[in-house]
Amino acid sequence: MRRTVAILAALLLLAALAACGQGGDEAGTTATTAAMVEASTAYEVPEPLGEGSKSFRVYVLPMHGDAKVYTVHSDHIYLGDALLELGLIEGEESSMGLMVSVVDGIRADYELDGAWWRFAVNWEDALIGVSQVTIEEGATYIFEYTPA
Repeated sequence: MRRTVAILAALLLLAALAACGQGGDEAGTTATTAAMVEASTAYEVPEPLGEGSKSFRVYVLPMHGDAKVYTVHSDHIYLGDALLELGLIEGEESSMGLMVSVVDGIRADYELDGAWWRFAVNWEDALIGVSQVTIEEGATYIFEYTPA
């Protein structure tokens, strides 16, 4: 459990550094990912997921294969609750929230090979976890498989 908390803390620190421009080039990796996806590498899933008054988009960027874009409808307050209910994500609850290990059926196992799911909101690295993110109408949420 301590190792999981330490890993999450390190990932949050890296995300914070990237958001401040300390972790790489000026544009950051999020802008690169956005450009890649918007350059039509994403497959738009034709059928919306869920039902509800709020509508948002979820990008799934696997290591191999095409990115997918889901349009999701939900009345949930928190993104994690909506995506868990729809089976789009899986993970384990920890003291810091949901640790996402599976997105769209694709597993990232940090303990096995160092891979993890990078999470962003509106193309900016999230500084909080998916279980704490309040769903915003029209928002874009991104899960990017990140190898070691």
